Parts: sequence; structure tokens; C-alpha cells
Amino acid sequence: MAGLGDVFVASFLFFGIHVGIAGSPLRGVLVGRIGEIAFQGFFSVLSLIVLVWAVMAYGAAPEVVWWDMPGLHFVPLVVMPFSAILVVCAYTTANPTGVGGDKALHRERGPKGIVGITRHPLLVGIALWAGAHMIVNGDAASLAFFGGFLLTALAGTVSIDAKLKAREPEAFDRLAAVTSIIPFVAVMQGRANIRWSEISWWRPAVGIALYAALYLGHPYIAGVSLH
Repeated sequence: MAGLGDVFVASFLFFGIHVGIAGSPLRGVLVGRIGEIAFQGFFSVLSLIVLVWAVMAYGAAPEVVWWDMPGLHFVPLVVMPFSAILVVCAYTTANPTGVGGDKALHRERGPKGIVGITRHPLLVGIALWAGAHMIVNGDAASLAFFGGFLLTALAGTVSIDAKLKAREPEAFDRLAAVTSIIPFVAVMQGRANIRWSEISWWRPAVGIALYAALYLGHPYIAGVSLH
């Protein structure tokens, strides 16, 4: 089952380059030698190559079913709208844990918009997407493929927090005091106040539109109809 092995290797490598390169001291060494811009370009190209390999390997892998529970088919339908909204919010909100987030990290009024719900909206959105698909697809290739994304996203939240803590300890402590990784935990603990006006109506609307597009395009993207 070489195809199945390729999925495991590609997924492990995708996880490895994010944790072992971007999330380790090696990143600082490489940036020191080739510069930030060159590193970003190198890392983006490497990530894209591994991602394409993982997708192709997943599409070609044999189906080895570990479980088949039709009753779980509702899980992605419930989870994916929230995943899509988080991803849209992540890309349209100044985020202290995102690339170039230094200005947002030092924001005097505290975290903005979606960051009051989770300080890692993109990674949490990816984790929800991957976790939901792992649950509903009980085959070995899906567990390897989506599991790689899930582990990468979860490890990324810890890695980014650690880097921010090391680089900007006081600013990160202020951020961590009023935010949480898991959505709404800081709110339920009374440490955060959500400013819904900063999230606005259009971000959830775009997220739902993205979900609808993925739902309708699923047969063409994944080869599986959701109807």
C-alpha cells in the first residue's frame, strides 16, 4: 500500500516542517542567514510542495476503512460553518498571533474582534475542519491526511504562543490574560469581552457564503457529494 504510506509520510512531513522549522530555534538560524523575506519565500514554497504531495497521495490512496458510522455524517455540516467563519475573520482582522501582528499585539484597547473569542482563529478553524473530517471519514488515509493538519494546527497554537512569550513577554502576558486558545473560554471565565461591532455582520456572512461554496463544490473538490 505505497499510496497509503505516501499519505502518512507527506502528512508527517507537513507537520514536521511547521513544528521543526517554523516552530523551532532553527527558524531564527535560517532567518539570520538568509533574511526574513527569503525565509518566508522558502518556507511557503516548501509547504506548498508538501501540501500538493499530500493532496495527491490522499487522492490516490487505497480505501482502508477503520469505521463507518453514517450517524456521524452530520458532524462536518454542523462544524464547518464555524470553521469557515473563523478563517474569514482570521484573514480580515488584525491578529497579534498572525504574520506581522506586532502592532495588534501592542494594541492599547486589547484584542480586536474575533481575537476576543480565540487568539488563534485561523488555526482553530483549520483544527475544526480537520477534526470534523477525521470523525466522519473513518478510513486510514483520511486519518493520516486530516490528522496531519489537526496536529499541525494544534501544535501551531502552542508554538506561536511560546515564540510571542519569548519575544514580547509583557505584551503576550497582557494578551493571554484576556484571550484563550479554545473559543469562548476567556469569555466564560470573565477575562474577555467580545466587541461584536468589531466583528461586524459581514464577516460571518462571508464565512457562511464560503461554507455554502464548499458545500456545493464538494463533489468537484473532494469527489464526494454531501447530498
